Amino acid sequence: MEITPNEMRNHQFGTSMRGYNKAEVDAFIQGAADALEEARAELQKLKEEKSSLITKYEELRRIEDSIKAAVIEAQKTADQIKINANKEAELIITEAKQHRDRIVDEQNNRITELEITAHQIEQAKNSFYAKLRAEILAHLKLVDSIVTKEGDKKASSEPEQHMDMPPEPSPAHEEPTTSEPPPIEMREEEIESVVDQFGESSEENKEEVGNGQSQGNDF
Repeated sequence: MEITPNEMRNHQFGTSMRGYNKAEVDAFIQGAADALEEARAELQKLKEEKSSLITKYEELRRIEDSIKAAVIEAQKTADQIKINANKEAELIITEAKQHRDRIVDEQNNRITELEITAHQIEQAKNSFYAKLRAEILAHLKLVDSIVTKEGDKKASSEPEQHMDMPPEPSPAHEEPTTSEPPPIEMREEEIESVVDQFGESSEENKEEVGNGQSQGNDF
């Protein structure tokens, strides 16, 4: 049973012949009531402090949970940023390597094409020189054949002279008969020189034509 300090003060005890001293009992009751009142006040104060501490504790707990959640989220974000940075770096490195390999392949293909073109040009030049050499030789043979036939024809048209008759003197006004020109003969190195000169003149003509076209394009 709970009793308040005021109830203790206002409580009335019965009297008897040989009972306790009323003044001492009243004084004790007053002291007990005062002590109880102070204890109740202190208890109330402690309850209020406890409530305040519980409130602060709950607030600190919420703050702690928020900090923990923020730290976990920050760690996740940092890990994700690190992963993304590594992926992006790997992608950049891969693209750079692919670009490098593509450039190297293009250069190698270009070099191969140029080598093939140079080989084809060299083959075409050699073929052209061979054809030109063959044509020059054919023309030389044709000229020799024509000169030989003309010489044989003139020799067959001259009158035969008797062995016992001296040759008739030629008139003074007649010019002496010129001898037939010898057949045209060219050595292999001379033919090569003619072919080379022809090739150089052809290159010069191509350069002049190219310069003329470039000048025309400038206009």
